[in-house]
Amino acid sequence: MAALPARKPARQLPIMEDFFDLHPRQSANTLDRTDNVIVSLADKRMHGFLQSRLGANAVESMLIVFCNESGDYLIDEQVGWGDISTVELDLPCLLRRALIIGASSFLMVHNHPSGNCWPSDNDIYATRRVAKAADLVGLHVIDHLVVTHCQCYSMRAGAIV
Repeated sequence: MAALPARKPARQLPIMEDFFDLHPRQSANTLDRTDNVIVSLADKRMHGFLQSRLGANAVESMLIVFCNESGDYLIDEQVGWGDISTVELDLPCLLRRALIIGASSFLMVHNHPSGNCWPSDNDIYATRRVAKAADLVGLHVIDHLVVTHCQCYSMRAGAIV
């Protein structure tokens, strides 16, 4: 997904500075899969986990965090890979996988190796397309986050999703 030139935000809410600050005892590499972890943008463990999985990648990648009807973490899977400025996502495969594992919602996360966390026009179009298709099969898109090594843009907070 191509990056747009840097621009000033109309408001600061969607960009979360200090997104990846972790308590020193928390692991940034894994979530404890034995805990019921509610997927929350305020959860520092989730932030660290997402950053460790995608933030430093040299190419764009897409990670999906699947959740149950209560918002509890079920499983995460990397579902898209790309190059320096794009990532390909197989939408029917994503929706089929969500239904097979019994998810009722999911969080989309992809990285921008450029360091610019603003979503591209293609990012916005694809997110809206995924959300519309998900809705048709009874699934909910929690959010689509664009992460870099030190920042994150929330499309939900930015009123895109």
